[in-house]
Amino acid sequence: MTRLLYIEDNPVNARLLEKFFALKQRLHLAVATSADQGLALARAQVPDAILMDINLPGKSGAEALTELRADPVLRGVPVIAVSADARPEHVSRMLEHGFDAYLTKPVDFTELDATLARFLP
Repeated sequence: MTRLLYIEDNPVNARLLEKFFALKQRLHLAVATSADQGLALARAQVPDAILMDINLPGKSGAEALTELRADPVLRGVPVIAVSADARPEHVSRMLEHGFDAYLTKPVDFTELDATLARFLP
């Protein structure tokens, strides 16, 4: 079963993706509401991919990505940024920081499927 982790502090956004992924067979979505909770879940359950909001309370998504990339077990896990900030310079900066892909909110589900297909078996 494919395991995805979604790190998102907004309950409406989290619920939207939970409903979307509930329709997918052979896929389990875990949701964390903070970067620290997401890092702990990732270390405990090593997901196949991570969807991560950039603007999280406390530690940002970019800071959490730095920690993921420093972890020998998690450094190869694809991490997809999910953010409402669609400014080209922000997208470029996050990709340069090391995110594998960048999706804007509201999430386009066709684009989400296509992006995940690039990283999942």
